[in-house]
Amino acid sequence: MTSPTQTTRTGSTLADGTFQISISGVPPDPDWPDGTAFTVTITDGSWTGSTTGTVSGAVTDVGMITLYPPTLVASADASPTTIVAGETVTFDGSATGGATPYSWSWNFGGDGTSSLEDPTHTFNTPGTYVCVLTVTDACSSTDTDSVTIIVNPALGCDAGGPYSGTICSPVSFSGSASGGHPPYTYSWTFGDGGSGSGPSPTHQYTSDGSYTATLTVTDSQLDTAVDTAPVTISTSAVVADAGGPYSGTICSPISFSGGASGGCTPYTFSWTFGDGGTSTLQNPTHQYTSDGTFTATFTVTDNKGAYDSDTASVTVSTSAVVATASGPSNGCTGDPVIFSGSASGGCSPYSYSWSFGDGGSSTQQNPSHTFNSPGTYTVTLTVTDDADQTDSDTISIVIEDCLLDVDAHGPYYGEVGVDIQFTGSVSGGTPPYYYQWSFGDGSFSEEQNPLYAYSSPSPSGGYPVVLYVSDSTGTNGQDQTRAYIDPGDTPVANAGGPYSGLVNETVHFSGSASGGASPYTFSWDLDDDGVFDDATGSNADWSWPAAGSYTISLKVVDDVGQEDTDSATVTITEPGTNNPPTKPAKPSGEINGKTDTPYTYTTSTTDPDEDQISYLFDWGDGTDSGWVGPYDSGATGSATHTWTSKGSYEIKVKAKDTNGAESDWSDPLAVSMPKIRGVNFLLFNFLENHPLLYQLLQRFFKL
Repeated sequence: MTSPTQTTRTGSTLADGTFQISISGVPPDPDWPDGTAFTVTITDGSWTGSTTGTVSGAVTDVGMITLYPPTLVASADASPTTIVAGETVTFDGSATGGATPYSWSWNFGGDGTSSLEDPTHTFNTPGTYVCVLTVTDACSSTDTDSVTIIVNPALGCDAGGPYSGTICSPVSFSGSASGGHPPYTYSWTFGDGGSGSGPSPTHQYTSDGSYTATLTVTDSQLDTAVDTAPVTISTSAVVADAGGPYSGTICSPISFSGGASGGCTPYTFSWTFGDGGTSTLQNPTHQYTSDGTFTATFTVTDNKGAYDSDTASVTVSTSAVVATASGPSNGCTGDPVIFSGSASGGCSPYSYSWSFGDGGSSTQQNPSHTFNSPGTYTVTLTVTDDADQTDSDTISIVIEDCLLDVDAHGPYYGEVGVDIQFTGSVSGGTPPYYYQWSFGDGSFSEEQNPLYAYSSPSPSGGYPVVLYVSDSTGTNGQDQTRAYIDPGDTPVANAGGPYSGLVNETVHFSGSASGGASPYTFSWDLDDDGVFDDATGSNADWSWPAAGSYTISLKVVDDVGQEDTDSATVTITEPGTNNPPTKPAKPSGEINGKTDTPYTYTTSTTDPDEDQISYLFDWGDGTDSGWVGPYDSGATGSATHTWTSKGSYEIKVKAKDTNGAESDWSDPLAVSMPKIRGVNFLLFNFLENHPLLYQLLQRFFKL
């Protein structure tokens, strides 16, 4: 018994399936007054029981106390919990609390039962099963727990289809997998020796006919499933598009743009322009020398030999020739005067005819002429082009008797944008003198010794430079010379490339410039229409809707107006198409050597699909290197060879990607293993280190 102060009294116990205890004949504590409440608690291991009472004289009986076990808790587990139909699951049952021993009852979600603690069960039907464990203890208390089993169907796959398409155009396949144990891997064979991977590959057939595509799916447990689909491939006619109509003027290039579709890439191209001219470029330029209407014919041939032609009309009109005469406006009797002529338009080359107004004439482009009498003369330039078109231009010059002795010195030489020091001197007359320089490009100076920088290169005869001097009495004199201005370091455009990409996907172009006078301006012609209006800046993006070979061009203009252009090839293919590597660079290495000595040669190229590349060097002596590599696309490959016979050889190289597509042969590199007679080893080494001297010896002594 437990009082409010936790005083405990105990007595005897007896058990009959429960535990109980009776306490009698025990007087209460003398300190407990009547009415005091108390609690009696009995504990036996994890079993407990209690009762309560109130003090009322001597306590003879507190009644019977029943002891109860802890709460029964069932626990269900299984492995694995996700299976394929037909596989077996091992269940794990356990319990805590309650009164042992326990009894077990499993219900496998309606698919069976078991009374074992840890049974196994095989599920043959796909579905989701909630498996329930019921545990009953010795006191008939129960508790339940469950575990969920997911039963997937057996691994299966669907190859889709039937499929159809045309030769040399990608066919898109779509496969799927179900059941089994994800994730899946997909492997395809297309019935023509080709293969692919992934659920949705593309494949290009090169021959028409009926094929069987086979899909094999493997799951994470390495189980496999196979399905097939029929594929029907028909021919696809190649279609040529000549574009147009085109127009232009005689003796000026006209840009043509050909298109191709269908058939099997890559294509070859052929143009006839209706005037006897031809081209094998897809987008050529052509210059007509007579006016009229012409028919240009564009023929496309695919790699199976199929071809198609298309025509476009070309209208060519005349282009008038324009003559321009220039020279000083003043001169002195007895002094040569320099004139400059130029022409534009029409058809070059041009012929020039000058009439100086005093009976004199010249057929030079930039003549000099001496007037012997003062007066005002009309000087006429007549230009005749290659098509016998003519044009004339006139200028006037005032000739005076000049008493001053003027020296313009010169001639002067320089580059565009760089100051030139001009020096003038005069004698005779009455100082002070007044100076005026005419630099021949429309600019003037009143200094005696000016600095001047030209903004453009000089014409072929140089700029005519005139120094005109007058003294304090009005007496005049002049002298002429020329200034020859070189363009200097002209800019060099680099369009980059060659480039490659896929139909309807953006291709990025990266251009650059060197030389000339920075900063540069960049403009791109990306649609090959001859006009640089498609993008600005050193980088550009473009896409094409059809497979083929395209040409893009970059124009660079430097800060003084000098310009340069460069072009690059863009190869556009359908997705899934394997393209051969581009033609390798000419081999690089020693060109003069000696027999029985190994020499190493290098080359490089790129693959449009970024495949790795191997190289085959042909040594020109009936042997080759065998395929060396593979190398990453764009990386340098090398091979070593020793010639055993003296003579001259040509080395060339081709490339092959990892899918077996081969490039064209490179341009050859000529090498010489010399036929030196009676030359000792030291002399040979000397000549080997001085190849230019050796080439001279070869030429004069026929070594």
